[in-house]
Amino acid sequence: MDFSHVRAAYDGRFDEVSAAMLVAVPPMGQIVSVNSEAEELTGYEKDELQNMTFATIFSEEDIKRINTLFQMPLEKYKSFRKLFEHNVIIQKRSKRKVIVDMGFRMTDFEGQPLFVFTLQDITDLKNSEQRVIRAHRYVNDII
Repeated sequence: MDFSHVRAAYDGRFDEVSAAMLVAVPPMGQIVSVNSEAEELTGYEKDELQNMTFATIFSEEDIKRINTLFQMPLEKYKSFRKLFEHNVIIQKRSKRKVIVDMGFRMTDFEGQPLFVFTLQDITDLKNSEQRVIRAHRYVNDII
């Protein structure tokens, strides 16, 4: 399917946003537009990402949950929603796993459902959280 008209409409629209932005269409989560933050987060170039589906970069468990979104009616998701807080895994080109905080908005583009996802890398935050939890357990065990 040709998504050039969607790409043209969204090209450059999110370049100033500090979060990674992925624009995708159902039913397979075909990525049709990205910003430079998405390139940095995933390790893939824009042209590569725009030829991928979500299944390429998200974990299998997350894909199952994300795919349920692609089957929802448009009316259900008119406003921005938080998706999976602190547990979406992106598999970078380097195969390093990155934990992201993910939100989305579903909209209608010329009769075509369209999803705009925001992703913030929280890997370091989650790692720090785990270190604090381990330290608390250690202290509690000593006491």
